[in-house]
Amino acid sequence: MRELDRLKKEWQEGSRYAPYHALFCLNRAKKIPDWIMDAFIPELQNLLQEEMKKRGSRRYRQHEQDKNIYSSVLDFRRNGLTWERAYERAAETAGVYDGTELNRDRVHNAYVRVRRQVRAGKLKLV
Repeated sequence: MRELDRLKKEWQEGSRYAPYHALFCLNRAKKIPDWIMDAFIPELQNLLQEEMKKRGSRRYRQHEQDKNIYSSVLDFRRNGLTWERAYERAAETAGVYDGTELNRDRVHNAYVRVRRQVRAGKLKLV
């Protein structure tokens, strides 16, 4: 318990490391002390804010749309359409992005961007 008291004091003095060390020390503890949970709340709030900023970015929205287009093209291919027709149908169903309608070429480019990431192992689609 003295170790936890020392870590609590370090956290109160501004250490960001102390709560992590305390969790490690409490490997088999039944109840985590409130001060440790209090230490993690600001950290979690910061992570959430960063995630929300990322989700609001244009790049993130473009990436999400590219993944949707990729899935649509594959669905149309599974239904027996040619690659050309699958790109056209995906463009028709994707609608508008940034005020402009998607065309076959933009859909093809989005599909290729995602396929490249999937093949490189950088993106896993469920």
